[in-house]
Amino acid sequence: MLKNFVFGAALIFVTTTVNAGCWIVENLSGTGSSQYNQYEFKKDGYAGKTFVINIDKHSPSVTDSIMTYTVISPTSMVGTYATDLGLTIQTWQVSTDGTKAFMTINRSNSSNVLQDAVGAFVGDIKGKCTI
Repeated sequence: MLKNFVFGAALIFVTTTVNAGCWIVENLSGTGSSQYNQYEFKKDGYAGKTFVINIDKHSPSVTDSIMTYTVISPTSMVGTYATDLGLTIQTWQVSTDGTKAFMTINRSNSSNVLQDAVGAFVGDIKGKCTI
């Protein structure tokens, strides 16, 4: 009985570490709202930008990001960046079918409230990558 438990626990550990993934995301578009436009939602996006999303529990990362990321599951993570001036929180998640990536971002800035903003985006997964 104890052997079965140890084997099962080891199997779960191996499968969760193997499931780390890396995806190439393009065409990220959606809507955003910010203080400088009186929180009116407008179309927004990252035209021409390619993101590499690395959801690895040992070193999660996103292209060109200085955020600190925490893996939530094999296909999702949360990033944060905090300073004395404000806080940015970003989430990334891969769709169940593996064809889309979802990103949200929330930002506050105590020295310039005009930069307070929120956004939600959907992008196309163009493929898997290895890092």
